[in-house]
Amino acid sequence: MMIVIILACLALSFFFSGMETGVLMLNRVRVRHLRERGSMGAGVLLDFLHRPGELSATVLVGNTLVNGVATVLVAEFFLESGGPFATIAAIAGALIFALCLWIFGDLVPKALFRRFPTRLASRLAPALQVAYVILWPVVKLFAFLSQMVVRSMGGHVSSRQMFVTRDELKLLAREGGEGISLSGEQRNLVATILESQSATARDVMWPRSEAVTVRPEGTAEERCNVSVASKFSRLPVENGGTHWEGLWVAYDTIFQTQTGLRSPPRLAMNMPLDEILQTLRKARSPFAFVKDADGNDVGFVTVEDVLSRYLGRIDL
Repeated sequence: MMIVIILACLALSFFFSGMETGVLMLNRVRVRHLRERGSMGAGVLLDFLHRPGELSATVLVGNTLVNGVATVLVAEFFLESGGPFATIAAIAGALIFALCLWIFGDLVPKALFRRFPTRLASRLAPALQVAYVILWPVVKLFAFLSQMVVRSMGGHVSSRQMFVTRDELKLLAREGGEGISLSGEQRNLVATILESQSATARDVMWPRSEAVTVRPEGTAEERCNVSVASKFSRLPVENGGTHWEGLWVAYDTIFQTQTGLRSPPRLAMNMPLDEILQTLRKARSPFAFVKDADGNDVGFVTVEDVLSRYLGRIDL
């Protein structure tokens, strides 16, 4: 009977270790499709994914419990065998079992669930739900203590979690899925936009050292000549200080729509691209100066630069 319990603990260790890896490697988009097609296991998984603390607690508590029970039973089995070397046999048996536990209760299941995470995890999810119900008091206590430790160290515990991560959206765009039909160009566009979510003004700006500028004392003809030579119709006005004096626009000079310089918005270097577009739209300006932490102008960015990051090279 003791051997049966030990083998059962080894099987449960295989299960908990595999589910731990399987949940981490899950493709949530595919799990959602399985749930919509009526998979009960996929529904259980999605419910667990909205409670990540209880999910991890169930796996960790279950794995620790069965591994501890199995190791104690192995040692007790050899001690009960008697003999002058019972203690040595118990220690050797526990070490050998620890090796078996490492191989069959850790390495093998993790490799298997890493290879087929969605398939295996969705099929075994109901068993994980049963384990959660059985271990519910311990799981709740473990989750509560974990949150208390995190908060005591100044951390923040949040129950909110993205249903689909950025990497999963990239995978969805690249591989497609049920009900999804994207051309190669559309998939590349989605992937480019997702990859650009972390980009800031620093990544797309023209540095000050490369900017073509005009002097404040320059005549209209001189400025127009610089504009024609550089092929830029909007030029910062350089006065030798840490701040540009303003923005000279060829259109204003040619059609005399504005007598003075324009004052474009100034953006922080770490401003995300989507916020840059919103700022330019509100300011009704296609051009903005970029400032550093000290407020000095270090470059400029245009709406074309931001859109090019998303769409590739464009000419407006």
